[in-house]
Amino acid sequence: MLNASSGRSAATQGKIAEEILSRDFSAGFTIALMAKDVGIAGGLAEGLELEAPILARTRDLWRDAAELLGDAAGVTEIVRLWEEWNGGELGSGTA
Repeated sequence: MLNASSGRSAATQGKIAEEILSRDFSAGFTIALMAKDVGIAGGLAEGLELEAPILARTRDLWRDAAELLGDAAGVTEIVRLWEEWNGGELGSGTA
């Protein structure tokens, strides 16, 4: 249903099916790099004294993911945390 709507994108057409639902998780971009990039954005927002609560939470989530899954994990592996928190596997009908 997602890919039949305006929500369709390269991520929903490729990464979700090829890396997440297949359980491959082979994204080349690591969680550590994402955490670093989001951390830089958060630092800039703070330096400019901007209110950015969603960015702050996003930074915390990626930092936590790096700690829990390891710096070398690919970014698509973050779904494993979501699955753990929700007690099921994405695409299995249990989450």
